[in-house]
Amino acid sequence: MYPILLVDDEPGALKSMKYLLDWEELGFTIAGEARNGRQALEMYREGHYALIITDIRMPVMGGLELISHIRAEDDVPIIIMSGYEDFGYVKRALLYGVKDYLLKPAEAEDVQRLLESVARELEERRIMHQKLYHGGQALLENTVRNWATGVIAPAEAMRQLSLLGKAPKAEPGICCLAAELDLPQWDDPDWSDKELQTKLFAARNVLEEAAGSSAVLFPLEEMRFGIVISSMEEPLRQDMIVQLAEKMKAHTKGYAKIGVTIGSGSVVYAAADVSRSLEEARRMLEKVLFLGEHSWTGYSSAADAQAGSLAYAHDIAAIVGAMKEGQFRHGEGLQQQLWQAIASGQAPASHAKSAVVELYVELLRLVRELGAPYERLISPKRDDYETIMGMKTLAGLQQWSERKCKEAAEALELLRRSPAEQMVETAIRWVNERYGEAISMKSIASSLYVNAAYLGQLFRDETGTSFNEYLLRVRMEKAKELLAATDRKVYEIAAAVGYNDIDWFYKKFKGYAGVSPKEYRMKG
Repeated sequence: MYPILLVDDEPGALKSMKYLLDWEELGFTIAGEARNGRQALEMYREGHYALIITDIRMPVMGGLELISHIRAEDDVPIIIMSGYEDFGYVKRALLYGVKDYLLKPAEAEDVQRLLESVARELEERRIMHQKLYHGGQALLENTVRNWATGVIAPAEAMRQLSLLGKAPKAEPGICCLAAELDLPQWDDPDWSDKELQTKLFAARNVLEEAAGSSAVLFPLEEMRFGIVISSMEEPLRQDMIVQLAEKMKAHTKGYAKIGVTIGSGSVVYAAADVSRSLEEARRMLEKVLFLGEHSWTGYSSAADAQAGSLAYAHDIAAIVGAMKEGQFRHGEGLQQQLWQAIASGQAPASHAKSAVVELYVELLRLVRELGAPYERLISPKRDDYETIMGMKTLAGLQQWSERKCKEAAEALELLRRSPAEQMVETAIRWVNERYGEAISMKSIASSLYVNAAYLGQLFRDETGTSFNEYLLRVRMEKAKELLAATDRKVYEIAAAVGYNDIDWFYKKFKGYAGVSPKEYRMKG
C-alpha cells in the first residue's frame, strides 16, 4: 500500500475524501491527515508518504507554499484538490510539477483514473530504484569479495571501491567475519527450491541489517557468507566485534528463525591484510565442530588454545602437506615424530590437546577443500571437542588422533581412484550408513547421474556380488546384531534395518540365517 497524506482545513472535506474511493483496492492507504500546510510539512518530514493530496487556501500555511517547501526537498507526486478555479493558482501549481489540479467536488471516476496513473508511476520508480540499488550492491559485494579473498590486489580494490564511494579507511581498523547459516530444511525434500531460497534470502537480509551500514556481506560457499566490517569513526575493538556477532546471532535467530555460527578474524589496519583476517575468520568458523552450533569464535579469544598448537605448528603443517600430496605413509611417519616430540617435551596436557584440535581442523579443511567426502571425520553427535578434552592419557589422545588421520587419508584416497571405483565406493557407503532407509540402486544411481543398470554392473565387477545381495547382507547382519545385543521388539528391529513389512522381514531373515528371528535370539 502506498501511503497518502491528505491536507485540508475542512473536516468535512477530509471525511468525504476518505470515503470517496476504495483506496486500498487502488493500492493506496490514507496514512496521515493535516489541517494546514505547516502541520503537513512537519508530518511529511517525520514520516514517509508516497502521495500528497492538498487544498490551496488554508490557514497558517497554504497549499502552494507547502508545495514549494516539499519541492525543495523531494519530487513526491502531489495532487491539488481545490474549490477555486483560479488560473493563477493552476499556473503556479503546474510550475511546481503537480500531477493534476482537480476542482471540488471531484468525481470519483476522475480521482480513480488519476490514482491509477500515479500508482503506475510509483511502481516504475520502485522497479528502477531496485535495479539501480541491486546493480550497485552486486558490484560492491563482488569487489569486496575479490579483495578479501585475494582475487584482486588491495590497491585495485581501493580504486574500485572509491569509484563506488565505499572505500573504507584502514586506520580505524577492518575486521572480517565468516558466518554459516543453519537451515535444517536444506535437505528436506518437502521444501521446494523457491521456499528454501526465500528462507535463505530472508536470513541473509536479517544478517545484513544486523551487521550495519559499515559492513559488506558477500557469499563464500553454500550457506556461508563473508563479512567485512570497517569503522568510520572510532577505532575498531575486539569487544565491538563480539557485540556485533552476538547481535547478528540474536537477530537472525529471532527474526528469521535460523541459527548462525560466526567466526571472527583479527582487526587489521592495512588493506593488504584484509585477506588474512578473512582466512582467520574461516579457520575460526571451522572450530564450530568443537564448540557446538550457533556459537561465536573470535581469533583473539583462541589465543590460549593456540599456544599449544603453535608449538607444534611445523609438525602439523608437514603432516597436512604430506596428506595433500597423497604421501600417506610419510604422513604416518610424521605423526609418530609429532607424538615423540610431545612426549619427550613433556608438554602440558592442554598443549597436546590443542595440537590435536588444530591438526583435526586442518585435516577437515583439507578434505573439504579437495572435494573428498568428509562425513566420516565428524562425530554424528558433534562431540569431538569433548572427546579430546576428556582424554586422560597421552596414549588415548594419540590413538584418537591417528584414527582421524587414517579416516582423512581414506577420504583423500577416494579422489585418486577411478570414477568407477569412486561410484562403487559411494554405493557401499550409502548402504553401510543408510541401510535403515528405503534405498535402492536406482536412487543411488540417480544421485550420481548415471544409469542404474550401468552402476549395478560396476558394483558386481568391483565387489563380486550384486547390489541387492550386498544390501541384504548388511541389513541381516545388523538385524542379527540387534537381536543378540538388545531386547528390542522384532518389529522394531525390522523397521531399524529398512523393513516396514514384518512378514517380509521374517521371510528374508529366515532365508538368510536359516532360523526365524525369535529362534536366533533364543539360540544367542
